[in-house]
Parts: sequence; structure tokens; C-alpha cells
Amino acid sequence: MIVAKYRKSELLSNYAILTIFALFAALPILLLVMNSIKPQEEFGINALGFPRDIRFANFYDAWILGNYARIFLNSLILVIGTLTICLFCSGLAAFSLAKLKPKGSNVFLIYLLVGISIPAQMFILPLFLIWKELNLMNTHIGLIIIYSALLYGPIT
Repeated sequence: MIVAKYRKSELLSNYAILTIFALFAALPILLLVMNSIKPQEEFGINALGFPRDIRFANFYDAWILGNYARIFLNSLILVIGTLTICLFCSGLAAFSLAKLKPKGSNVFLIYLLVGISIPAQMFILPLFLIWKELNLMNTHIGLIIIYSALLYGPIT
């Protein structure tokens, strides 16, 4: 009987903490939705409140005037390309390190860990110069290669 009462109070505190975490996750999304249907004049007056007038034309403006369709397509191309390369390379590396157990696999692991600890800003200038020489500037494939390589650590 005492254990059941303790468990009930423990569950109540767990639910209270989870509710607070859920609010921290849901409130920014709610604010985003409210601000997306709010007229522009209302941002200065009522920044965090509910909109007085609902304006669904904001979505049209973002899609057409903001050229959101092109931005969405570019993001989709980059995500699909980067995921394809990363999943393929990760699968090959995981198989070879787990099943084949090659000599020097510990060295490879240290190499990956050291690569993660090096900030990506150190590679910006050399990458810019290399990408300029290879004519990969302002191309999807150039960004996909950079994103894929940065997920694995150092670019050497």
C-alpha cells in the first residue's frame, strides 16, 4: 500500500516535469504559428500575443514573393544528396569496423574523434580556395560534398 502511494506521487512529479518540458517545446511552435498569421503592423504592438486580425495571405507572400518554393527545392536537394552520401559511407565504415575488425581500427577511431574536436572554421579559407579552383562555387554538388565531409570530421 505504501509502495503504491509512493509510486503514484513519483508518477505525478514525473508528469509535472514532462509537462514543463512539453511546454518548453510547444510554446515556440505556437508563437511561430501565431506570428505567421499576424499582420506586419501588429508585430510592434502585440509581439507575443494572439493576433487580432488573421492574415493567411502571409503564406502566399512567403511562397510567391519570398521565392520559398525555390528555397524549399534547394534544401530538399541538399538534404537528399547529403543523406545519401552519409548513409552510404557510414554503412561501409560501420560494417568494416564492426565485422572485419581491421588492424588499426583504434587509430581510425582516434582520427574521427580528433576530427570532431577541430572547429569547422579552420577549414573555411582552404575550402573556399579549393572549391574556387574546382568550379564548385554556387553549385549543389559543392555544398553536398562539404556537408557530407563535415559530418565525418577533418577534411583532408
